[in-house]
Amino acid sequence: MPVVRWFKGREKLEDSKHTKILSEPDGQQKLVISDAAKEDIGDYHCEISNLYGSASSKGQLDVKCTCGDRVECKMS
Repeated sequence: MPVVRWFKGREKLEDSKHTKILSEPDGQQKLVISDAAKEDIGDYHCEISNLYGSASSKGQLDVKCTCGDRVECKMS
């Protein structure tokens, strides 16, 4: 069974009301951020490992507020 860890910068993320870490049946790993806000802007990365090796992926989250209560999130 692989071990999956998500980070914002150097801070390890855990499941909470704000962040959900999901493992899909097809093997996809997802980080879901509820009600994203400017405080969530930053560098994120995922590390996954098993007996055969490890891999990682990274991206930057940018949150742009538009039209009152609507929030647009973009991961690059």
